[in-house]
Amino acid sequence: MNLDDRLYTSQEAALVLHVSVRKLWSMTVPRGPLPCVRIGASVRFDPDDLRELIRSIKQLPFDKCNPTKEPHQHGKPFNK
Repeated sequence: MNLDDRLYTSQEAALVLHVSVRKLWSMTVPRGPLPCVRIGASVRFDPDDLRELIRSIKQLPFDKCNPTKEPHQHGKPFNK
């Protein structure tokens, strides 16, 4: 089995997206666009759904990703 074929836990999915688990829950159906798989009390995430979420976010216009519409802060280039 390829690692990409398995379902991710919420902690693993959050790591993939580089967000907190709390943010992941806010992005999950019904609160957000990310589907999940419920198996009893367990919740898992399909890697294809994570990829699709990333693709859909990448398609947003710049002003949706950066509501200030300014690529610089305080006159300096924005660095992470």
